[in-house]
Amino acid sequence: MSIVTQEFLGSFVAPIVGSEGAVGVAGVHAGDPFSGTFSYDTSAAPLSSTSTTAKYPAISFTVTLPDGKELGANQVTIFVSTEDEDPSISVIGNVPHINAFMGILLRGPGGATGPVQSTSLPTSLDVTKFIFKNFTLCDRIDPIIAAIQEPPLPPLGSPFYLRGHLSAIQRVTCLSLLFGLLSTKYCVFRRQPT
Repeated sequence: MSIVTQEFLGSFVAPIVGSEGAVGVAGVHAGDPFSGTFSYDTSAAPLSSTSTTAKYPAISFTVTLPDGKELGANQVTIFVSTEDEDPSISVIGNVPHINAFMGILLRGPGGATGPVQSTSLPTSLDVTKFIFKNFTLCDRIDPIIAAIQEPPLPPLGSPFYLRGHLSAIQRVTCLSLLFGLLSTKYCVFRRQPT
């Protein structure tokens, strides 16, 4: 077993539909930040595969919204494609708390120098190498995996739809976790009254 946790950062973009009903009274606005993580076992066998695609189980997938609310997905899968028409990596899960789907889609370019050279699960990801790098939260699954539209458009009749662009993805290591814990303890210590 070799578990990898990837942390992602980004900000939401317009148009946004019905965010108040989906995530709370404050809602979500264009430019608001989000962050999250997804974890998987790089030694996991694919659930299904072809010569150019593979679908894997994931361990976890969460996102933290601008108001600090955290949403967790279940039934999470990772889909990897090396097809010339659609070189991509996607992470998709159900969010039962709000009856929704959320996903990350990293797509293109193809070819010998593209970022997706194998259907194996990646140990690291460089988001700057992809053309499209989106996070989507919606009551429907199709906007997550459908053809990319720029600017993104919500499905007709959808009660809520949020899309964001990823600015970074980085692998979380034991060392970075330790550094984060130590930094937090240091900050807490520094804020103590003397």
